[in-house]
Amino acid sequence: MSLNALSQTPLPGTTFDALAATPSAADDAQEQVLALFDAHAPGLGRYVQSCGLTREAAEDIVQDAFLALHRHLCRGGNADNLRGWLFRVSHRLAM
Repeated sequence: MSLNALSQTPLPGTTFDALAATPSAADDAQEQVLALFDAHAPGLGRYVQSCGLTREAAEDIVQDAFLALHRHLCRGGNADNLRGWLFRVSHRLAM
C-alpha cells in the first residue's frame, strides 16, 4: 500500500466527514499563530535588529520564532503571555 493510500484511509470507526468537521489542535494553533504574526512580527523584527543583526537575519529569526511557537502550541504548551514568549525565544535565537 502506498503512503498516499495510507493518508487517505480513515481510522477505524471514523469517516472523512467526521475528521473534516473536527478542527484539530494544529488548526487552532495555526490560527492563533497567524493572528500573533500579524500583530507582533514587525515589532519583533525591530527588536531582533536592535541586537545587531541584519534585516535579513532578523526576518529569519522571527520566522523561526513563530515556527517554534506553532510547535509549542500544537504540543499543548502554555498559552499565557505569548507575546513575551515570542520575544524571549527571539532573543535567545539572536544570541
